[in-house]
Parts: sequence; structure tokens; C-alpha cells
Amino acid sequence: MTVKPSRGTVIFFGLLAVALFARYANNRREDSIVARDAPLAHSTRRLLRCAIGRDAERMLWPRPSDDDPRPWAAKLNTHLRRVVSEPQGDSWPSRCVSLAQRVAAKLASTPNATAAHSAAAEVVRHLESLALSPTGAITVAENGRLGTALATLTIEVIKSTVGTESGWQSPLAHEATDLYPVRVARIPQGNTITPRADGATFAAPEWVLYQDANDRRAHSLLFRERGAPADAVLGAGAPLRVTNAAAAMLATDEADALLPLEAVRSAPLQLPASVRTGEHIIESWQYAKSAGHRWFAYISRGRLHVWSTPANGAVSWVERVPATLQDTPVAAVALVATPESPEGQPTSADSGVVINAEPTANAAAADATSFGVRAYLLRHGARGMSVEAWSFARPSEGSETPVARPAPQTGAAAPREMVTRQVLVTEGRPLSRARVRACVAGNTAHFVAASDDDYAFYRLDANGAVNGDIPTARVGALSAGRFEFSCDEQRSLLLADAVGHSGAMLEYVGGREPRLLPTPLPSLAVQRTIDAAALVPGAVLAFVRTPGSVRVFSTTDSNTWVGGAPLAILEAATSPPPEQPEAPVNPGFAFSISAVSTFRERVGVLGVGRGSVIRAVRLFSTDGGRTWN
Repeated sequence: MTVKPSRGTVIFFGLLAVALFARYANNRREDSIVARDAPLAHSTRRLLRCAIGRDAERMLWPRPSDDDPRPWAAKLNTHLRRVVSEPQGDSWPSRCVSLAQRVAAKLASTPNATAAHSAAAEVVRHLESLALSPTGAITVAENGRLGTALATLTIEVIKSTVGTESGWQSPLAHEATDLYPVRVARIPQGNTITPRADGATFAAPEWVLYQDANDRRAHSLLFRERGAPADAVLGAGAPLRVTNAAAAMLATDEADALLPLEAVRSAPLQLPASVRTGEHIIESWQYAKSAGHRWFAYISRGRLHVWSTPANGAVSWVERVPATLQDTPVAAVALVATPESPEGQPTSADSGVVINAEPTANAAAADATSFGVRAYLLRHGARGMSVEAWSFARPSEGSETPVARPAPQTGAAAPREMVTRQVLVTEGRPLSRARVRACVAGNTAHFVAASDDDYAFYRLDANGAVNGDIPTARVGALSAGRFEFSCDEQRSLLLADAVGHSGAMLEYVGGREPRLLPTPLPSLAVQRTIDAAALVPGAVLAFVRTPGSVRVFSTTDSNTWVGGAPLAILEAATSPPPEQPEAPVNPGFAFSISAVSTFRERVGVLGVGRGSVIRAVRLFSTDGGRTWN
């Protein structure tokens, strides 16, 4: 008996044979595609390992569901900003250029690979430019183009064929080009301040002042070598930025107070009644302690006001004899304490106000030990500038009662009051739209007047002598941006925030003519902002914010900047939130600094990111500011 298969059975087995053959043919085809295209994915992976480091594949995981390269680009750019901040040796990134060229050459002959080839060519260009200079490498990392090109290249290669996707996922042994370590800069973490901190500022590298958002009171935060920082309540108010590391202002809705910084537990001093009642509006102020008294000077509506109160005992403010003149308003004031005689008493028998109408370039007081404090004034008006020294005597015993001010036109002084006014410098040519700043370092006062075309620097020592003033120094214009002014006893530093404009540093060395050093900012071809600047022994520091990070640069010759170590990496969003389309992509940072010269230079850095992240970082240098830890 013969059994014949049915027609359906024949068709079934026939279809099965066809399916098996098709599957075999497809597998053969896929194997050939993998054999053809997997090396391209392998080369791309080796390029990533060389440029990014051994963990490149781990960093680029998981694959974006919509093959959008932006999430991977953000990761790569964040990593690259730390890579370019660390010395890599001569082999990086040069060893990666040949790998990128090999990938680009392969893609040039691959059909339908225009986007991948364009990204590979861009990777070659950026890798070649990384080796030009340290600041050039930082620029490449900051503009984000290298990370974007690498991410685009990787996505385009992976999704191009089955072979490249298999090559991305299959095991790949390490070769010599990707065994070399790619060093990554460490971001200093510092100490995170309480999230309730509001209006935080440095008093010293180990001392932070802030207002608690809950109790609205000023707090002092002292960082010790070990253990948690000590927190203490100082009083009502929010601390304003510290001036000259001598005092801070506590601002409240009712009245402001002055906080001396001689000790961590200093008690706030209520300001004079005329300030508390709003009769005087503080535009700029200075504080000093001298001759057993505290001195408080400020400018109100273009007039100078100087007050004193005993350093010990109850607060009893006495307004000194300012004898303000009506012709030219005061633009800036610097308050400098002067030494006392050995007995602690004034040694000059002069009294009253002495007016020296003729300017003297190196006028000194008749007897420096007579005075408890000097107020140096920079006046600026339509007729030009002048620098004056007002020397105030140590208050006499029993004179702690309000002293009546004389009429401005008479210049007469009340009994037992000693004030000397000296005109030190006059400039007949006014500066257009000038902005004036003052800075005090020890017993030395510095001024700068910056205009559209000129700078004018002045330095005055404890005796009122002008040390080699340079009336005008043409080094750039400042009308387009903000500027930072810093000083120590031998240098004045001006850094402009305007793009394309430099700053200047003036050095006063051993009685010789001062040396003016134009000080351009680090040559970063990206948008950047000066968050702070500082003078430290032998060097200048600039804290520069770029689109992706905040970096500290150092220079010892005021021209060649080194460093660029990141203090913060800014994790910028790829696009603004849809509910806030006008929101900035980059939140940015703002820094305050405090430099204290000790056996080992320490610089305190207080960073605030969009009002939420506040960290106190203390850096130190052992090589004159070239490297910071």
C-alpha cells in the first residue's frame, strides 16, 4: 500500500525548505554585512576610547530611543571640559588624530554616509586644534563642538547598518591607542553651605557670613580643620559684600548695622541716627579701627561723612568735621588708619582745618602720628579730577559729643577738633562717563577712574604721599562692561569684563617709577564673564565663567595665563523647558573671593549657582600662583 502525501503536506514542507534557505541566505548576508561594516564601528569605538578614555562605551549608554545625539553630546562635553583641564602628555590628542582620519576615510567611500562623514571630518579638525595651546583646548571643549561631533558620528555609524550596530555591541579588546589613560581633572567639592543660606559672602577663607532664610538673621560660619563648621547667630540683617576684609554691612528693613571683622564673634554696631533715619544715603563706605576708635566713612549725595565711636564700651557715634566743599562731588573714599605716637597721644599742636590750595604731588602730613585716620578722596567733575587727603585727629578726651559742622564755605573747625585737608593731585582733563573705585590694602589706598578711553590710577601711602601716579593710561575702553578692581600694597589691578577689552595692572616697586602692565584676559574664543579677580603674592587670579564651566586662571607676568582649572562644571540643559521658553540654557555661577596671605597662600572661593548651590572652597598655592589645589 502506497501512501502519498497530500498536497497540503507538500506545500508545507516546500515552504519550510524555502524559509530555511531564506534564513540561511539572510544569515549569510548578515554575516557578510557584519564582516564588512563591523570594523567601522570598532574604529569608532577605538576613537572614542582614545579621545574620551577607556570607559567611553559605558558613558554612552543607554542608546537614545530616538537616536537623538544631544544626550550623548552633553555627557561627552562635560567629560571633555575636565579632560582638557588636566595635563595629558605629548601623545594626547595627537595619537587620536590618525584614528579619526581612518574613520573619515572609510566613511568617504561608504554610500549614504554623508552625515557621518561630515561629523568625522569635524572631529579630525577639533582634535588637531586641541594641541595648539591650553587655552585653545579649553575653547574647543567649552564651545561643545567636539562632543557634539563625536556623539553625531557615533549615532550615525551605529544606525547605518546591522553590521555597525553589531560592531558597537560586540566585545572589543583594548589596543595600545586606547590603553593610555586619559586623565580627568578633579572638581574641588569644598564645603556645602546650608541650603537656607541667603546673601552669603566671605569674611576670610575660613569664615562665611550669610543670612538664614528661615530666621532672617545674620549667621557666622567658621570652618575648622576637622569636624563640622561652627555656626553662630550675629544679629538681624543680611550681610553685604565685605570691603577690604575689615567690616561687613548688615542690611535690614528697619536700619543697617556695621559688623567689624576683627573677631569672629564681633557684635554688630548700629549706624548713626542720620543713616538709620534715611537723612544720609550710603553710596559707598569704608571702615577702619585706629587710635582706640572705630571710624566709619561714607559718601551721601556726593558729600563725605566721617564718624567715630570708642572701640570699647557703648556705641557713641560722633560726626567729625568733614568740611565738604560744594564745587566737585566726592566720587570715592578710602579710609586708612595711621599710627599713633608711643604715648598714644597726638604730637602736633595744630588745630583747626588747614587748607592747602596748591596741589602737591608728594604732600605729607606735618606729623603723621597726630592723626587717627585719613580719608582719601577722589573727586571727579566737569572740570577734572583731584585727589585729597583729609586727616582726622584722635578724638580728645571728653569730646564724645556731637561736634557741630562748620559752614562749608568757611572751613572752620570746632574746638578740640583737628582736621587737615591737602590737595595731592589735580587733573584738568575730565574723563568721559568715568566710573570710580577705591581699594585699601593695609595702610595703602588705591583709586581707579575708568572711562570710555582712559584709566587713571592713584596710590597713596599712610603718610599721604602719592607714589608715582599715572594720570591717564590708554589701555582700552570700559563702557561696554563691568570691571573688577583689586589691590595690595604694591599693585593695583583692573580687569574689564567687556569682550575685546583688556585690563591693566600697575606695579609700584621700591620707589622706582610705577610699571603699567596691560593685562588681557585669557584668550578664550568663547563667551566668558569675570566672576571675580584677586591679587595674591606674586600672581593675579581671574575667575572666569564660560558657557560650560567656571575656571580659575593665574598669571605672574600679567600677560601669560596658565591654569584654567575648573571650579565648577555647568550642566546646561539641551533646550529650555517648554513652560519657560525664555529661560536661559545655562544657569551660570557667581563667585566671591577672599585672599589672605599666610605662610601658604590660601584663597577662599564662594560659589553660588542660581541661588541654590553654595559651596565654600579654599585653595592654596605653593609655586606663586601657577597651580592651585
